[in-house]
Amino acid sequence: MAFGDESPAAAGGADLESARIFSVVARLGNVRAAASELGMSQSTVSRRIAAMEESFGARLFVRSSEGVNLTDVGRSVMQITDGLESAARRLKTVSDSVKRKTVVTISGSDGIGGYWIPICLAGFSEQNPGITVQVKCGDVGRLADVARAEADIDITYSLPRDGDSCVIGHGTMPFQLFASKDYAEKHGLPETLEQVLDHPVAALESYFLRGVGDGHWNAFADLLARHPRVTYRVNSALALGFAIRSGWGIGPQPAMVAMTEHSMVPIPRSVYSSVVKFWLVMHRDTKDNPAPRAIADWIKRRFIKGTAGLAEFTVSPDIL
Repeated sequence: MAFGDESPAAAGGADLESARIFSVVARLGNVRAAASELGMSQSTVSRRIAAMEESFGARLFVRSSEGVNLTDVGRSVMQITDGLESAARRLKTVSDSVKRKTVVTISGSDGIGGYWIPICLAGFSEQNPGITVQVKCGDVGRLADVARAEADIDITYSLPRDGDSCVIGHGTMPFQLFASKDYAEKHGLPETLEQVLDHPVAALESYFLRGVGDGHWNAFADLLARHPRVTYRVNSALALGFAIRSGWGIGPQPAMVAMTEHSMVPIPRSVYSSVVKFWLVMHRDTKDNPAPRAIADWIKRRFIKGTAGLAEFTVSPDIL
């Protein structure tokens, strides 16, 4: 037998599913790893490959101590099967989206998922009672893989580069410094960026990195590097907001906080002002499905009019 130890009878020959299995084995170079990724048993994967080899009358792989390697015939087959995995993922994305038709999954940072989305989509559920908005929060800067159906809509601070992602809108969110009312009454507020050194600061981890935003962003990152009293440093935008509200010190927040958090005092933007870009991303095959489209249309219509204002937002032509 050419590959596995079990008979390939009734397993099929060079059908599309076997070709996809072959493609995964070729990419990973290991039958066990391929079986795990495919959600199949190792013996099933071996049978399908063996059936293909019997159909071709030649070995497609040779075993080695580290796994399997393509033969010359296998490399020829790989040139034909290349792209099947991507096509299969796209089919699964469409299928999952239809099955999940009343659930729209939105991914973003905890600041996006825990703060921006509830405000931006306020009233959506009343007008769309059949749709459940499911929010998945992740680390800042992490892209959800819409091609693998990790999310229907990804709100990200990084412009996607893969061909399956479709940017449906992009915006800019301005930031400025805030302090709690109690803090401002007890300690006053800085009048220049340099005077921030005289106040305790609460900051998000990304604020220590240069190049994330425009305006005073880099100057503030440099100031943090030499600041004597960073009292609260965290990787959660929501946690940072609570820390500033609780009097840990001053720190940057989205400008819209001035409209929604009345216990916090904005510091003039002449002291500190920065702008961060963000993108709304969907899969090109599901962006027109009814439920995700309802979310996209809502954002298009309501973003500037609602309390999520103090930001600029542009809708891409493909959802106009």
